[in-house]
Amino acid sequence: MALAFLALMPGVSSAQRKKQVAVLDFEFIAADHQRVAQFAYGDPRNLSKQIVSSLENHLVQQKNYVVIERERVNKILHEQNLGATGRIDASTAAQVGKLMGADEVIYGSVTMLEMEGMPQGKRSNETWNPKNLKSRIGVHFRMVDTTSGQLKVAEEVIGLSSRPAAGEKPKSGFGGFMKDVGIGILTNKSANDGPKPEQVGEVIRLAVNDSISIMARKMEESAAQAQAQPVEEAPAIYGEILSVNGPMVVIIGLDRSKIRVTNRFDVRRAFSKKSASGKTFTYTDKIGEVEIVEIQSEVVRGSFFGSTPAREGDMVTNTANIDPSKLKNVAPAESQPATPVRQQTPTGGGRRRP
Repeated sequence: MALAFLALMPGVSSAQRKKQVAVLDFEFIAADHQRVAQFAYGDPRNLSKQIVSSLENHLVQQKNYVVIERERVNKILHEQNLGATGRIDASTAAQVGKLMGADEVIYGSVTMLEMEGMPQGKRSNETWNPKNLKSRIGVHFRMVDTTSGQLKVAEEVIGLSSRPAAGEKPKSGFGGFMKDVGIGILTNKSANDGPKPEQVGEVIRLAVNDSISIMARKMEESAAQAQAQPVEEAPAIYGEILSVNGPMVVIIGLDRSKIRVTNRFDVRRAFSKKSASGKTFTYTDKIGEVEIVEIQSEVVRGSFFGSTPAREGDMVTNTANIDPSKLKNVAPAESQPATPVRQQTPTGGGRRRP
């Protein structure tokens, strides 16, 4: 339970927890290469979906990230009117990523799709061999930090269905690879003369997997560079509980640019006590925690858990070193709860992939 708590606290260094990442839809903008994707997948968007699914699976298997579930990603994209036709940029990706509870968001586009080894002529007498099929795919992918909006990775990667053997010189330029020429030839050949959609799809899949391996390596390099940088202390965040309804609380005052769904914060209550010398001291005591479950335009909703019920006026914060000017609704020390806070399972929050 302690590890789970650290994993969700704002300001905890990335070295101590796995970051949550959301993979948005990839656009297919390789207009000159659509017929290849149509032949193999029926619709170029199906190829884009394969890239997203394969990337998510790869990240889950690597166990370096917590991947936001596809169902949640699609739901929020739909709510924000950012479906298949929605244009995504770094600012938009950061905004929707916060709604998903993601630390980082990946998005991108397919910029190239080419084949090698296709039949070369309508009446060619050459013997066509499916083993000669090769594919090359170009993917432009970006990874943005949802808190800062900063692009952490922006790369154009080229995935190959097969890479040159050790010592073998790669072909220069784009020689041998075609866009749509071979696909057009297929319409005038019998089913036995040319490649079948599943054969083309298989070599494209190999190229996709190669591109994803490169993407993952770029992400690892970015993470290593980030860990080498000194960790800055998270800025203090303050909010106030406006209303309480069972375990659910409504919070005002939180800077929504600095929080995400699933973040957890302390709930503190201010107390005052007079010393023997007559001086009055004011302090706060942690009475529970709250997990953010929904970020609205003016308020934030959260799920409270603790040994003492929350009440209106309690402070929501990520620090114990509280600015005295932020203290409100100070109660006499005699009303301070005597029982310690117990860790309980929160009632809110989205599901996460293991």
